[in-house]
Amino acid sequence: MKVRCIKIISSTTGEELDSNPWLTIGKEYTVLSLRAFPDGPVRFQLVGDSDDRPGLFDSVMFVTASKRIPPNWVAAVDDSGIVELAPSRWLSIGFWDGYFEDSPVEVEIFEEERRIIEESS
Repeated sequence: MKVRCIKIISSTTGEELDSNPWLTIGKEYTVLSLRAFPDGPVRFQLVGDSDDRPGLFDSVMFVTASKRIPPNWVAAVDDSGIVELAPSRWLSIGFWDGYFEDSPVEVEIFEEERRIIEESS
């Protein structure tokens, strides 16, 4: 799935911004996963412009550029009602902690799944 950034909204103030270091208006991004919160926002996980690590961004800043769903996505609902579409290995407890602590195992898993997503977009 690919999306195109149509506006940038501050995650702290909610105001619309002209720019930020993570996203470029008009640019397409590959959605690595999707997280929908009960009575709250839908967030896309993607790699922005300023870092090679993924971040979560409010879906209201994007429109669909490609509707193709990655073949390695699965659906999961946790006990708080959060719905996630992501590679199953990313949904295991502690995965993201390990990834952001630069654990070689989690970093390798992330890159393997990311390649599958990007090749299918």
